[in-house]
Amino acid sequence: MFPHAFIVVHGGAGVHGTKSEKEVKQALKNACTKALTLSDLTYSGSRYSPRSLVERSIRVLEDDEHLNAGYGSNLTIEGTVECDAAIMDVDLHSGRVSFGSVGALAGIKNPISAACTVLDQSTIPNKLGLIPPLTLVSNGAHLFATFRGVLGVPPESLISPAARVNWQKWKTRLENSYTDASSPKIQHQQDDKDEEMSMQDTVGAIACLEGQGVAAGVSSGGLLLKCPGRIGEAATYGAGCWATTSKDGQSVACSVSGTGEHITKMDLARRIGEVLSAVSLSEQGLKENSGDPHSVLEGLLSEFWQTCKKDGEDSPSAGVIVLTMMPIECGDANSTEDNDNIADHPHNVTGVQSQEKKRQCASPVRVRLWCAFTTASMAVGYASTRSSKPKATIFRQPNPQRVDQQDGRGDKPQIYITSISLSL
Repeated sequence: MFPHAFIVVHGGAGVHGTKSEKEVKQALKNACTKALTLSDLTYSGSRYSPRSLVERSIRVLEDDEHLNAGYGSNLTIEGTVECDAAIMDVDLHSGRVSFGSVGALAGIKNPISAACTVLDQSTIPNKLGLIPPLTLVSNGAHLFATFRGVLGVPPESLISPAARVNWQKWKTRLENSYTDASSPKIQHQQDDKDEEMSMQDTVGAIACLEGQGVAAGVSSGGLLLKCPGRIGEAATYGAGCWATTSKDGQSVACSVSGTGEHITKMDLARRIGEVLSAVSLSEQGLKENSGDPHSVLEGLLSEFWQTCKKDGEDSPSAGVIVLTMMPIECGDANSTEDNDNIADHPHNVTGVQSQEKKRQCASPVRVRLWCAFTTASMAVGYASTRSSKPKATIFRQPNPQRVDQQDGRGDKPQIYITSISLSL
């Protein structure tokens, strides 16, 4: 019998146009379905593991042209595709943490699989005592991955027609901006003509498997018109994804999307994962109360936003999905939790939603999904082996035109936070 598994995916935090909403949601559902399809998995080794769930789901997202990863990625200033990807997992029993990432990678159909080869290498003992790589980039990453069976493709085959049109449009605007100061900024251009070309961001996935642990991953085509060789948060340890566990079985996994340079400076995924792990422990009475996940996400994203504003960023961009997995007693499963019925937070958190489902006791863990972002929207999908079909939604700010708010004390971020219980 297979243990219960939970998978959550995201299509990036940014601006999601209504014209592509159906396709984006379907891609998220397909990713969840593929991850949990057991017909071609074996319950042995690493093939059925949190890591495999993350890899399989992200591969689907990378293959979909409506998302900014793999095929259809944003193009560099030179009109090429260069991708970043990372994956991290933690074993529940041993506590062993493994990580692997690739950056500025061209000519690989599924960058997340290349990142997995780097992670796998770190788990193989080396008789000579050589230190395995943590991150590989460019041609070195390509050679490393293809030598180990990852599919290489002609670099131009990863350029979708829509990405080519979008690149040409914005490159022309960039060239015109050298003489025209009124040219629109790429981050904020959003009208009816541009909606079908609206930029997406890093995709990612987080998963937990009952009795085994958690994993998190990210994959991205990066910023449109980026310099060749640029590395974003999706390739950086501690920035784009994080997974951690404790001796008592409580685990946290998170995947981050947004402006890579700013996310990397703050080490955002690692900070979220480590602080939320401590908070979850406090919820069990194992530590003094240090807050709650809602407050943690609000505080860290507010700090991120304020830091970026000080650096001159007009609209700081970050979004995160988090899974927390906590052991529970069977008798607790039918109890009513606090229900996460969170009203508008006094510290400028708006658009908070929550969902809660009571279920009969059939799983010894409580799994909760959190989603938070500073952008106009974030696309999220989720499923489990206990549910009949995956769900996907695009969470949107109630007033996306005012993501930057002001009051008498100065600028304030508009942060959207929601929580969903997946296991009760």
